[in-house]
Amino acid sequence: MIIYKKGDFIESAMWFATPDEKQECKRSIRKAIEKCEEAMILAPVSWAEYSPDHKRCPDPPEGSEHGITLLVGEAEVLAIKEPPPVSRFVDNLEHKDLNLLRNITRSAHLKYNPDSDLLTDAQCDQIIESMGPEAAVKTMRAMH
Repeated sequence: MIIYKKGDFIESAMWFATPDEKQECKRSIRKAIEKCEEAMILAPVSWAEYSPDHKRCPDPPEGSEHGITLLVGEAEVLAIKEPPPVSRFVDNLEHKDLNLLRNITRSAHLKYNPDSDLLTDAQCDQIIESMGPEAAVKTMRAMH
């Protein structure tokens, strides 16, 4: 996975031979770049065209026609959007229920891993979260 930062450029490119192909490539490139806008704020797309012998171009596809051109679209990353907060069900438990589940988790962990360190609250919460709310409710019912 590529991690982008402010000032980087998102780039996409396609080869075309005809004006109709160019328009289709432009739509496809714009669509590919716009997918990134879920995670970042981008400047408008800028366009460049390169002949196959340009130093920036990869080799053209095998069997491609003469007179093909590489269309490149790029957009600068202006900002990275913060991901929405993740809702965890353990954050909605009453403190006494959460402590009960943490203690049960620690006991079970030590039973199967006797030489390990005691789990932290955060580690317990991760395990509880991974088991899901149904398992938590079932466990709490069994303890009451």
